[in-house]
Order: sequence, then structure tokens, then C-alpha cells
Amino acid sequence: MKNEAKTLFVIRTLGRQLCLHPVRHDESPLAVFMARLPQAIGRRMVFFRLCDGERSFDETWLLNLFDAIMSADAERYTFAMRSRMSRAQAGALHVLACQAASRLDSPLRELSLSPKQAIAS
Repeated sequence: MKNEAKTLFVIRTLGRQLCLHPVRHDESPLAVFMARLPQAIGRRMVFFRLCDGERSFDETWLLNLFDAIMSADAERYTFAMRSRMSRAQAGALHVLACQAASRLDSPLRELSLSPKQAIAS
């Protein structure tokens, strides 16, 4: 990912805000995607403070997921989504994940498969 430090900053900032205030009026794809993730994975996500040098598993997972989308790596994307949630949940979040990635980095290269193909396997 080109701007990994910037992306981590955005993920941490938004993630920590969502942990404190789960109900937000922000309708951006990134905010909606990250707000729905805890339910999809079945647990609260962990986001470290901005100044921490280490990354949580959730932060690393999100960076990998967004990088897979940006590099159009369908296999890595599918593995990342399906390793943490059901096929139905992954399908429901597919479009939001792609839209969220487009907000973090530019330009978004669409995955060359449909949502159904992306979560199948």
C-alpha cells in the first residue's frame, strides 16, 4: 500500500472513535464498513493509540484487506474476508470494503470479479 502510515492513522482514528461512540452520523463507506465489522467478526475490534509503534491484529488485518483490494489481489482479499467471517457476512460487506479502500488510497482498481465470486470458495 502506497500510504500505509496514513492509512493506519485513519484506521486507528476512526476505529478508536467507533469503540467510544458506536452510533455515528458519518455515512462514509469507511465509517459504515468499520462500524459493521465487529458484528461480522463476532467481537469488538482492537485499535491502538496513534503514537503506539506496534499494530493490533485487527489493524494489520485491515491494512492487508485494503491492500489486497487496491492491488486487485482477489485471492488474498477472499482469504482475508473469509478467514474472519461467514460467506454471507463477507458478501454483505464486499461493496463497502471496496468503497472504503477507495477512500483511503487512489485510484481504486476494482476487483475483477463479482461480489458472489469474491466470497465463494
